[in-house]
Amino acid sequence: VAREAGLNWGDRRLLWQIGRSLGLHTPLTLMLCPGTLGHCAREYAHQLGKRRGTFELARAASIRRHLFG
Repeated sequence: VAREAGLNWGDRRLLWQIGRSLGLHTPLTLMLCPGTLGHCAREYAHQLGKRRGTFELARAASIRRHLFG
């Protein structure tokens, strides 16, 4: 589904990592609502620490813009 939505491998991997770290049953949950993706991405970034978390949060924001405009 993510591939069909135009997400590259790295973006799909990030969604999988976010979902896995937060205990979601499927990363597809993140693709249903921009608010869910934003909230979960912030939680994931907080777990990673400031430097890497900032980078991953920016990537998640890019995915969010791609999916939801």
